[in-house]
Amino acid sequence: LIFTQMTKMLDILEAFINLYGYTYMRLDGSTQPEERQTLMQRFNTNPKIFLFILSTRSGGVGINLVGADTVIFYDSDWNPAMDQQAQDRCHRIGQTREVHIYRLISESTIEENILKKANQKRALDDLVIQSGGYNTEFFKKLDPMELFSGHRLAPIKDIQKERDLDARVEVPVSNADIEAALKNAEDEADYMALKKVEEEEAVDNQEFTEEAIGRLDDEELANEDVSKADEPVEKNCHIPASNNESV
Repeated sequence: LIFTQMTKMLDILEAFINLYGYTYMRLDGSTQPEERQTLMQRFNTNPKIFLFILSTRSGGVGINLVGADTVIFYDSDWNPAMDQQAQDRCHRIGQTREVHIYRLISESTIEENILKKANQKRALDDLVIQSGGYNTEFFKKLDPMELFSGHRLAPIKDIQKERDLDARVEVPVSNADIEAALKNAEDEADYMALKKVEEEEAVDNQEFTEEAIGRLDDEELANEDVSKADEPVEKNCHIPASNNESV
């Protein structure tokens, strides 16, 4: 199986395969569902078919290709889960041979960066999901209503305490620990850029707050002036007494 991200690359591979006379099959996003089933059955039952070229997104799910024992990633996906699903097309029920997986990476190209980012995402997945805190045991102890309220974080701590009882070790995790783990998983340049953006946002928020407070003060003063203008003005009038005023 040869997986690639782009159908244009499938066209190039197809021309190369035809040049050397290999028997092959092709599957991409334009392949109809009924045709997918036919291609899969023919490849698994006919040993004369040497190659199956596929796009990672279309050929990575929903098919069983145990007729192959070798997977080649001509280029990598930014999402490592997509490549994992694609290589699992061989690791299905009915596979009796050892499966070999190869990944082609061109030195000093963006492919190196893609692979590095994929490895970083795997590390974060191991930290957050695969470490065991986010599992069915957690949800069994959690009231469904608390999923929406967000007030209770105790179940995670309870599970962690139960896990550490045998070792008699408490492993508190602070925000600083999480930030340090994220820093190790990301490029230093990306991390510093993120911190710079956060600092700029904090400055912008401060300026916005000060400006909003200034506007409120101005509005209050204006409202006071308007209120004073609307109040009735009492004038002291002096009425002179008349000599002919009758009592």
